[in-house]
Amino acid sequence: MSEIKRKLFAILQISSLFPAIAVLLLPQGDKVVGVQPFHLVLALALPFMLIGATLRVRLRTLLWVLIFIFFSILSILFSPGELPMPLVGTTNLSPIGQFFYWLVAMITLLVFQSYALSSKNTVAKDWRPFILGAFVVSLIGFYQIAAYYFGLYYPADWFNNNPSFLQRYGDTIWGIKRLTSTFPEASMYGLCSTGALFISLAFRGKWWGFVRLVILSSSILTLSTTAFLGIAMFFVWLSISYFRRLRYPYQKALFMLSMSAATIPLFFGLYMVLTSKANSESGFERYSSFVSGTALWLQSPLIGWGLGSGRTTDGLSNLLLNFGLIGTLLLLVIILDSFFVKMPTGCTPLKSLKAGLVAIGVLHLASNSDWIFPYFWMLLGYISGKVKAGDLRESSDGKVRSRVG
Repeated sequence: MSEIKRKLFAILQISSLFPAIAVLLLPQGDKVVGVQPFHLVLALALPFMLIGATLRVRLRTLLWVLIFIFFSILSILFSPGELPMPLVGTTNLSPIGQFFYWLVAMITLLVFQSYALSSKNTVAKDWRPFILGAFVVSLIGFYQIAAYYFGLYYPADWFNNNPSFLQRYGDTIWGIKRLTSTFPEASMYGLCSTGALFISLAFRGKWWGFVRLVILSSSILTLSTTAFLGIAMFFVWLSISYFRRLRYPYQKALFMLSMSAATIPLFFGLYMVLTSKANSESGFERYSSFVSGTALWLQSPLIGWGLGSGRTTDGLSNLLLNFGLIGTLLLLVIILDSFFVKMPTGCTPLKSLKAGLVAIGVLHLASNSDWIFPYFWMLLGYISGKVKAGDLRESSDGKVRSRVG
């Protein structure tokens, strides 16, 4: 694998952490679309990979991706028409723009699978750029809050200038400034930080513990239900992993007792936050959006209302509304085909990535309607490619070796 490809992979990971930035502005009708750094880097990387014949992917994955892209085009061409009722959560969507986002998602999956198929690095080494980038983004978020309270200059025109999103870097809740950092809104950062927390488990040492603590703290400061749910899943995963390593019954009993004492207040706080959210105007809008989106989907259950027809506030009803049952099942096949690969024995870092993928997927279904952020597809492609590349096993020094076969 060439050094250039490795560097492109690292730049792609880091650029995915800056979706609120527009590096290019493209006209689309009477609107302007912002091109994110990740999109630009991906466009520059693809010719190199194609010309150098380094884009090698699983043929089965490629086939399902092509079928899904073809169906996405058909969903636009044979759309039943405009929605017959207003939909809470809908923005001015363009079918072409939405198709572009989904095309980028599928290409991202294939590119990261291709990289993983040829990478002989450890999982930790491959994902070091992402976790270090997430650490820097967390620090930017801390400065954002400090700037808000102490009247310091915050360069929103650098980090939050993408016209494709509603930039909410000035959001507050209960009178407290919410951390958004380089993301359009708090919940979008919460989605990313959840993935970063799980990926950080691939690293060992005090320094990485500090990095993990910083990312966790920034996630809490979003004050978003997405982040709180993600953090809860993170601690559940940590507890299960530690519990399974205990050898004696008395150790397990003491651990369960101490975890119960520690997590009851945590989950009570999470319950209070979710209850408050459900009773708020935002919670009512989310509920109304899900109900109305599901009702609209049932009027055109097989192909939905076409890609770009509308947007709900959760991932599940949004998929059904735009793709219908057929398109949603096609997407599910792509995800499950790449996810349910035989995990090598003892590869803890790769299992951490897989747990992060599950957490991001669950959060998407529940609270984030836009499946356009790269982390999910980056993880999905990398996991399937790395396992396919060869047998990965942890050596005695805690590192992961790859034996390509």
